[in-house]
Amino acid sequence: MDYEDIVIPEELSNSYIASYTKKSLLRFMGYADHQYQTEIERRSIIEHAFNGEILVNHLEDEDLISHFMAYGHPRSEKRFLRLSRYFNGRGASLIENNLNNRTNGNHRSFRQVHQTFEDAMWFSKKFGVDLGYIGFGRLSSDKIITNFPKLRTEDPSNYFWIDMPNNRPIEPLLLFCVEKLPTNHSEFANYKDSLQTSKKVCPGQWGFDTPDWTYKGDNEFLHDRHNIVADEENTVKMDDDGKVRCSSCGMDYYSDTSDILNQKYESHAHLISRRFEIKDFIYDEDFHKEWVKQRGRLDPDIEKAIANAFLSDHIAPIRADTEEMLGISGNALRRYRLDVPVNVERPYIQMVHKKSAWPSVVIEIFSKVMIQLDKGEWSSFSENEMPNELKRLGAHTMAELKYQAEKELYDRIPFKSRAEYDALIKHVRKQMKLDSRYVIAGHGKGVRYAMFLE
Repeated sequence: MDYEDIVIPEELSNSYIASYTKKSLLRFMGYADHQYQTEIERRSIIEHAFNGEILVNHLEDEDLISHFMAYGHPRSEKRFLRLSRYFNGRGASLIENNLNNRTNGNHRSFRQVHQTFEDAMWFSKKFGVDLGYIGFGRLSSDKIITNFPKLRTEDPSNYFWIDMPNNRPIEPLLLFCVEKLPTNHSEFANYKDSLQTSKKVCPGQWGFDTPDWTYKGDNEFLHDRHNIVADEENTVKMDDDGKVRCSSCGMDYYSDTSDILNQKYESHAHLISRRFEIKDFIYDEDFHKEWVKQRGRLDPDIEKAIANAFLSDHIAPIRADTEEMLGISGNALRRYRLDVPVNVERPYIQMVHKKSAWPSVVIEIFSKVMIQLDKGEWSSFSENEMPNELKRLGAHTMAELKYQAEKELYDRIPFKSRAEYDALIKHVRKQMKLDSRYVIAGHGKGVRYAMFLE
């Protein structure tokens, strides 16, 4: 498949916007520009960023040129690592900068971190395999030992990286990381349990030589451990069947580790099943006991309690995935009302909880109200004539469209606040201005909207 060239505009060299636009190629291309962007839209941008040729020959700003040239050639290891670093950095900043906001309940950063991680894992599975990389998730509070490539130098060699834990509270949010294969692994719990009577250690396991003590001054010493690499034939690598496992002990790359802080996660479902319980999300001990007792055979009242607690755009899908992985009986999607959400007061009306689908709902409802025009006939009017003609034909202003559509919009979309409603309408209005299917003319509050006949 051929991809369009990525043309970097000269205006990005403007010092006023450079600090923002030079952060990432993906950001410049529109990745995660707004909360209503669909998964297909986001991943199309990622795919284009990885495969497209970046054109900079027309630029004069040397800093801007060097910034984008650092991404390397299309489909190269350098391009892959650069984009991977963006996903890691975006997740880390969302987690750290919104910590206080998340203490008060549901916050957009839950959804954003989850989407970023899911997109990054999709990216690593689609393009990382051929380059010899595997993606995984980790908690920012954990320490991880991994075979991680250098990102900021031309040196192709690898180094062994230990990221020490911090004191942040544990949250169900994963940071994306990649690892170069073949590699080694931390001690796996199941492997350790099966060898309790022996001293045997898997040859593919990370090992350490004698610690060095480095004097830091003020009577402080730094305890430094040097990694010992296992023999290549005993390392974790990809099998012919596409599975990544240790060729010595046979354990899967994402297997549970004996030290929970060394765990590498495949998904948020894996994280929640390994580190959390339902009482971590519902502060009701009686409910927690009932959950454990029922294990998927819940009565309607309990189901409603779960829906109220989890029916958000970040926790409900994760919990449903977790239950499927744990083998809990029943339909997890139906339990969390992710299959056919309904309006409680008017059950025949489907509610739409996925934010990326909200603009389509608004357009659908607006289309019932807007007048329709013949494109051929409309082309005969001049730009100056259009506002008066729309008014004569009875086309609605945005205020009138909102008035007529508001009741149905609130029936279909679970807005948390009036501000969320206003933000959605503003986004849709911007979309309509860019869509050739709509006729928009007028000034100020007198701008009127219509649509062409299909």
